[in-house]
Amino acid sequence: MDAASLYALPSEDYIAARDEAPDAARAAGDPAAATALKALRRPSVAAWLVNRLTVGQPGLLDQLLGLGPALADPASAEAVRSGRLVRALSYAGFCPVEAVEGAAERAHAALEAFRRV
Repeated sequence: MDAASLYALPSEDYIAARDEAPDAARAAGDPAAATALKALRRPSVAAWLVNRLTVGQPGLLDQLLGLGPALADPASAEAVRSGRLVRALSYAGFCPVEAVEGAAERAHAALEAFRRV
């Protein structure tokens, strides 16, 4: 099992699967993968939900990330797309006013779409 598969699991199954994954990697002759898998952290609830969104609703994720240029930096979008978040992202800073025009409407539309899922 790789990191992406682990982070796509239901939260309650993560720890047991993560603890078994290094043994499977070692048995397959991949000690580097075993070490990397053992080091993975359990995602927070917020991070787990975003990771599940990347797997289950990629179209909705694209809509949400489309808000990014008004709301966050491209590196944050790539972190979300990875499906391997372990904690919530945070952003501190300001962006030009023209960058946020229409952001409220786009955010509202994306949230309404998410509620219908």
